[in-house]
Amino acid sequence: RTATVTATVANDRAAADSAMMTVTAATLTTTDDDGAPGVTLALDPASVSENAGVSTVTATLSRPSSEPSTVTVTAVSGAYTVGTDATITIAAGSTTAASDTVLITAVDDSIHQGTAGRSATVTGTLANGQGAGAVTGAALTLTDDETLPTVALVLTPASISELSEISTVTATLSGPSTEAVTVTVAAAAGMRAMSVDFALSTAATLTIAAGATTSAGVVTVTANEDTTATGSKQVTVSGTAAGGNSVANPADRTLTITDSDAPQTTLALSSGSIAENGGVATVTATLDRQSSAPVTVTVAAAAGANAVAGDFTLSTAATLTFAANATVSAGLVTVTAVNDTTDAPDKSVTVSGTASDSLGLTNDPPDVTLAITDDDAAPGVTLALNPASVAEPSGVSTVTATLSHPSSEPSTVTVTAVAGAYTVGTDATIVIAAGATTVASDTVLVTAVDDDLHHGNAGRGATVTAALTNGQGAGSVTGASLTI
Repeated sequence: RTATVTATVANDRAAADSAMMTVTAATLTTTDDDGAPGVTLALDPASVSENAGVSTVTATLSRPSSEPSTVTVTAVSGAYTVGTDATITIAAGSTTAASDTVLITAVDDSIHQGTAGRSATVTGTLANGQGAGAVTGAALTLTDDETLPTVALVLTPASISELSEISTVTATLSGPSTEAVTVTVAAAAGMRAMSVDFALSTAATLTIAAGATTSAGVVTVTANEDTTATGSKQVTVSGTAAGGNSVANPADRTLTITDSDAPQTTLALSSGSIAENGGVATVTATLDRQSSAPVTVTVAAAAGANAVAGDFTLSTAATLTFAANATVSAGLVTVTAVNDTTDAPDKSVTVSGTASDSLGLTNDPPDVTLAITDDDAAPGVTLALNPASVAEPSGVSTVTATLSHPSSEPSTVTVTAVAGAYTVGTDATIVIAAGATTVASDTVLVTAVDDDLHHGNAGRGATVTAALTNGQGAGSVTGASLTI
């Protein structure tokens, strides 16, 4: 800075000598030793909610300046924005401007920062005609408005076969966190399972990086096969979480291991063939593998080839049982043949079973066939005449036939003519229906043949006979005596 130096002359002789004296002004320059002022920013309040919280920025110069100072507050992306008026002007000679402030607004994010929140430095630029010193920023704390994220375990898939299938375990975070999360996975036997039924991978830790929501790392659970029917098993998969600003442990997940060991039941008969005269067959059952649950087989019997329901009986107790882990049944079930007097082919009975257990696994057994052998001989036939005596001039007698016992097949009786004794009508056959022994409506007529001989009062005799045919075979024929 500069100044002008002047002087005043005083002398008694001034009046006389004034014409002879002159005063000349001098310029004095003073050099400034004050550096350019710096500025310090301050916030009120210094902590705001990240959800659009507002703080007021003020500025204070380190010393006055002969020039006005302009402070321009700078926005920080992702932390805060600056209002439309971003400048503070401090008048020359002042160090503050109480009436000139700048408003900044917090910018929200979706990341959980925990109780510490996050911080940003509010700074700016300083301009002054005399030059500008340093800018000292202010620390702004943005308090977090996100709730603490939760960790969840995911099983892919959530159900696997015991045939060595694999489920992959991953973890997710409901929202990002500023701190990484580690999840240590464990697996424990659940319903029907034992520790030997599965294996957890040696590497059992998942990591969710800071700012991420899905885990890295591979953790697996592998099913181990067995040969025992147990039903579906369950494995409880759990996790212990650390980090993430103190996130809680995830909820347990259930992995289902489906059973591939469906037991197969088989029926057996003590004899595959029994006589119809009260023969008995005992029914038993076996399992091809153990089951951890009891198994019940309900036996049924149905008429097969050539049979009807009355040809056999099933015992009242018709249930076979297997204790848990047993493979041979307990209980007594029988099929008994019912005798009849009808000649018939051998019969068959279909023996079946319905298997059940609490696991819903056991397969029904295949049907087995029981044969009932027929013990009735082929029927014979006896002929009868009405009348048994006829006159030889064309006397007529009616022939009927009676089987010794029924047959399951129709029987045909063909009456045979005897030359010189009798002739047979045009219809020489009698057909007896299956299951019957006689037929009233089907007869054969025989007519006596005359001759020229005298036989006296006794007359003459002939035996009326026939041929018998039947699909089951034919017995003997007993003829009838005809007196002519």
